[in-house]
Amino acid sequence: MPVDKRVSGELYRMFRDPIGAFSGITPDAVALLTASSADIALIVAKEGTIVDLAFSDSGLAEYNLDKWQGRAFSDIVTVESREKIEALLDDAAKGIRTRARQVNHPGANKPDLPINYIIISPPGLDYHVAFGHNLMALSEMQQRLVNAQLEMEEDYRRIRDAEFRYRLLFQLGSDPLLVVDGHSLRVSDANEAACAFFDRPTKRLVGTGMVGLVPRDNQARLQQSIADVRMRGREETVEIDFGEPEGRRSFHLLPFRETGRMSMLVRISDIGVLSSRDVSGEIKSLQSFHQYQPDAIVLVDKDGRIVTANTSFLELIRIVNMDRVASKKLDNWLGGSIVDLQVLMSNLREHGSVRRFSTIIRDELGGTTAVDVSGAHFNTEEPDGAVFGFSIREGQRSETHQAIPRSDGAQLPTQFAELVGRVPLKELVRDTADIIEKMCIEAALRMTDNNRASAADMLGLSRQSLYLKLRRYDIADFNPDDEQEE
Repeated sequence: MPVDKRVSGELYRMFRDPIGAFSGITPDAVALLTASSADIALIVAKEGTIVDLAFSDSGLAEYNLDKWQGRAFSDIVTVESREKIEALLDDAAKGIRTRARQVNHPGANKPDLPINYIIISPPGLDYHVAFGHNLMALSEMQQRLVNAQLEMEEDYRRIRDAEFRYRLLFQLGSDPLLVVDGHSLRVSDANEAACAFFDRPTKRLVGTGMVGLVPRDNQARLQQSIADVRMRGREETVEIDFGEPEGRRSFHLLPFRETGRMSMLVRISDIGVLSSRDVSGEIKSLQSFHQYQPDAIVLVDKDGRIVTANTSFLELIRIVNMDRVASKKLDNWLGGSIVDLQVLMSNLREHGSVRRFSTIIRDELGGTTAVDVSGAHFNTEEPDGAVFGFSIREGQRSETHQAIPRSDGAQLPTQFAELVGRVPLKELVRDTADIIEKMCIEAALRMTDNNRASAADMLGLSRQSLYLKLRRYDIADFNPDDEQEE
């Protein structure tokens, strides 16, 4: 709240000719001048009782100021303001004009009313005149400032806590992690595992160019991957050969924006298929092949839970860490529904292998990708026995749509039923409506002997709408200029 403002008891400049200016003034004019000089004006008796009052601020009416008349000045203010009222009245008894003091008037079910008062004692009169200025707007502004300061402190605390959690998780990571500036390509942060991997303390690692951390003959490959990340804004993985004893390592580059600039989180991990548990010798013997496969490779147990997967599969579903998919069911990502994986595993049990099964992959970012799945079923020496291996290759979206039947005839219901679970319901409904619409148009044209006007009337369409649909469905012999007259 504002501090009391010190005002001199003497005016800096008084009227030079008050008699000439105010000699003919009437009591009504004096009352008007007094009431207009402040938001609220009080006539106060020498002993401190309010004789009369006037106010020009209509917002003050809700504080029932009319009830102040006849009451002591100190009784209409809050407890902590009473000493200020007594000081004002003491000063008024000594001089012509007091210093300004802020007091608060209590409000019923409303905030206190802050008023800044000065009191003058006109010569020759037996009362004081108190001039008050409403400080509610200033008080509200100060309260907003205080609230804003509290919110800033709360936000700062949350940011500080979030930074602490980030630092804790960042340092506890078992894999080497680097945060790299996307423009200068210098390391801006590194965890303890990264410092141990590069055998450098944090102070020496931070500020170092990331490209210079890898062997010279691998730098061009790393720079190309960084350029791809910059251009596409998508994560990339590149293999770097550090020689003995570290061997080959995978650098996973994940871009993100920080303070309006691109940065990268670089995760360094061992090359190879990641496994959630010990796998059989047969599976281990396949890892050296899987790690070089551009296609996604996934092995699942008899319940459809992921046993192991290669990096290409993780990239396909937009997941960085194998721990997030280990022991999870494959149908969390594969297929338009759980039916796809059931159909695949049923066919594998019966026939041993499946080729080019068309379905979709749902990634963690909400996207879908059309894929072709090939699979095989084999037994291991593990207690669980059966293992199912899948090779997943990205296909063309149009190939999925080609599976929708486009012929008419009695076999349509059966053909559509075979697609349930393999094609999303929304696509089935949309393509089914197109087929039915085309069949109805062709039937109308046959019934009207190819008279477009009559066909449009029969279908409840305008001619222009019919022409558009004929062009859309590429119905043979369509030519608007050859339309027969009705």
